[in-house]
Amino acid sequence: MKKNLIIISVLAVILIVLSILAMYTTKKRQAKLESAKPRLKLFELKEDTTSKFELNYNNETIVVQKINGIWNIISPVQYVADQMESLANVKNFNTMMIESTITNLSELTNFGLDNPSGIFSVWDNGVKHTIYAGNRTGADEYYYAKYNDEYFSLEYVYIEALKKTIDTLREKDFYKIRYQEVLSVLVEGSNYTNEIIKLDGRNFVYKGLEDSTDMAKAVQDFRVLSEVKATGFVKNDKDYGQYGFNRPSIKVTINLEDRSKRVYYLSNLASTIYMLPEGIDKVYKTDYPVYEAAIRDKKYYTKSNKVTNK
Repeated sequence: MKKNLIIISVLAVILIVLSILAMYTTKKRQAKLESAKPRLKLFELKEDTTSKFELNYNNETIVVQKINGIWNIISPVQYVADQMESLANVKNFNTMMIESTITNLSELTNFGLDNPSGIFSVWDNGVKHTIYAGNRTGADEYYYAKYNDEYFSLEYVYIEALKKTIDTLREKDFYKIRYQEVLSVLVEGSNYTNEIIKLDGRNFVYKGLEDSTDMAKAVQDFRVLSEVKATGFVKNDKDYGQYGFNRPSIKVTINLEDRSKRVYYLSNLASTIYMLPEGIDKVYKTDYPVYEAAIRDKKYYTKSNKVTNK
């Protein structure tokens, strides 16, 4: 009996040892297979700890940095950045896929990396990653690129996606208002006043046409005037006179549910619509439908009494 117990114990020990060896061999084989796989991504970022990126191309350097959780353009000018555009560019860095790794450097001088066409850097948790883009390949489908003393060909679209402009990166939805938060919109022109009032979530009236407001038209203009955004930028955004604000212009007042208000002015010069928001005090371009909604007359909002014959 005792002899059998000893044999069983020895066999159990041998089985344990064999299991450990098998696990070790399997892990080692897996690691070897993983290391043999072709590298796909240039580098991996943790997007929530990415704090800065720098775009250097076309003789301009643009630096965008997250400050207190908010992306800001800090060079060559200072503006609040569009948060979604900034995050999108971080994702562009993070999806930089390798087409091929170049090990034959006999034609290195033809890569254009001694004078790069673009230098793109991103900082993740204090670690800087820099991509140098050189010439495009003969078929123009790829860029020669350098990263960490290694050379690659990267698809054309990945490098081009990084080339954001200041106008693309600037915040456009500076008010961040949704029409559901608005009580009324007041438009004051040189010889008219329009006011659209929200009675509840579904009912809107033009002041003075309480019983005969064309609801669809009132809601449409209420929303367009409330959710105004910049669609473009101007060079001299402090030169108000240059954009028509040295003479009487249209004033739009948005009255919010929290009893605060936002005020902006509109100007039309050669069918280009400019807006000047109070408190921000910079001139922007905006869409023509915003101006169109601000110049309606009372008749436009009057419900038609026509009956259609069936």
